[in-house]
Amino acid sequence: MQMIDIGKLFSFFMALFLSLSPMGTGNNTEPVEKSTEESETEYIVDVDYDDYYAEDGDYVICSVEAITASLGYLVVPVKLDFEEGKNCAEIFVELLSEYGYTPQDSGTPQSQYYLSAVGGVDAASASVPEALNTFLTDNNIKVTNSAADADYLGEFDLSAASGWMYSVNGETPSVALCDYYPEAGDVIRLQFSLCYGADLAYHEDWGFTYGDLQIADRENATRIVALYGADACGEYVELLSDFSATQDEIDNFSAIPVN
Repeated sequence: MQMIDIGKLFSFFMALFLSLSPMGTGNNTEPVEKSTEESETEYIVDVDYDDYYAEDGDYVICSVEAITASLGYLVVPVKLDFEEGKNCAEIFVELLSEYGYTPQDSGTPQSQYYLSAVGGVDAASASVPEALNTFLTDNNIKVTNSAADADYLGEFDLSAASGWMYSVNGETPSVALCDYYPEAGDVIRLQFSLCYGADLAYHEDWGFTYGDLQIADRENATRIVALYGADACGEYVELLSDFSATQDEIDNFSAIPVN
């Protein structure tokens, strides 16, 4: 019986394999081209908030902001479970404590509550943004540009008209923090103001002169960060933390794709 030459048989099959392979007989160093078909990428700022709102309305969105003091967010916008019958003072006392801050206050969260300062803040690093400094000076608001306590940020720090205020869905309620009971889906922002709230939104009817001061609306951005999470929105949060960020920059930010 004739013996089979294993070496020749192996060479034959290797030659056959290479001839059928898309690599051919040479070394293919060119990368495989991906499909040129572009997929539509949805960016955070393109999202319609209403499309992502829970139908059962089981949450509220909260933030604690010291943007006017150049300290950014103390609590980045978060989504909290909605609890019917719980007022805003109760919500923020719990929230601040959860994040390691100490409310300096009077009254109780249920009655005559007043938040005078927040402890655990690097108030020694606080400063008045340049554009805001001009606004305060033009409106005869005394600027001190310093805090009374290096660990607390509160009333009369940085300016003679400073203090903590809150807004709900972009509006300033006419009742104390303890007397406002939010509804499901509300966006509640506790913010440090240097001018009775006139630096948080435009209030020409209050008699303030704004000149060239631009105050960007961060309301929708607050919802977006809370819904997608601070980790996913890191660069966006950094932009929002800058008082000088323009409305165009905030509305057209597209560095973080959703998909």
